[in-house]
Amino acid sequence: MTNPSFHPRGELGLTGACCENADGTKWISEHFDSRARDHCEEYQRNGLSPSSTILMRRLIDDGLSGRTILDLGCGSGQFSVEALKKGALSIVGMDLSPVMIATANRLAGESGFGLKAKFLVGDAAKQDHKNSDVVILDKVVCCYPSMEGLLSKASSACQERLGLIVPRDVGFARVPVRIGVYVDNLIDRIRKNPARMYLHSLDRVDFLLRGFGLRRKIGTVAGFWLVLIYERY
Repeated sequence: MTNPSFHPRGELGLTGACCENADGTKWISEHFDSRARDHCEEYQRNGLSPSSTILMRRLIDDGLSGRTILDLGCGSGQFSVEALKKGALSIVGMDLSPVMIATANRLAGESGFGLKAKFLVGDAAKQDHKNSDVVILDKVVCCYPSMEGLLSKASSACQERLGLIVPRDVGFARVPVRIGVYVDNLIDRIRKNPARMYLHSLDRVDFLLRGFGLRRKIGTVAGFWLVLIYERY
């Protein structure tokens, strides 16, 4: 399915599997610090997730070789390393989790890309980023209670394309996606896990990115997720 329609709606902060200090992000580093090893081992066993694989293919179709990449919310670096394997010129990644960043730097070095990849600890929604041809937000927008700062910083650095993966909160999938997020969040609350998943209006995402000079080129369904690519115009 390509270019699914977006429907107007408000934002939901529903608490769960994807992704608090005063701005609601403290939990991200604590939560993903504990998952870095598992994420890396899963990648080494099975490669990228299905949704990330689709995003990679779409980027390759439009030209990835020789491009500079900015991977915001890069986690343990799997997508970045795969992009380098596919011919990307260089990678800069940023994540709130120090353990994820240490894992990403180690993975890049072990994969032979130590000189082409740089991974840094930081909040992508608050940092100014070096301009890059392609910017990646792979399941990151849903971690932030407020997405405006993140999208602004990402868009400002984007020279050609912005690829992002968000929950598929549109059309017929909206009800099951919301139920799934609610249940997952409820379980985390019961377990006193501070993790949060936030469902943001995809119309609002589109409106903001257009305001930053980007237009939607591709929308592809990947199960629970929606893979989107925006291009500079």
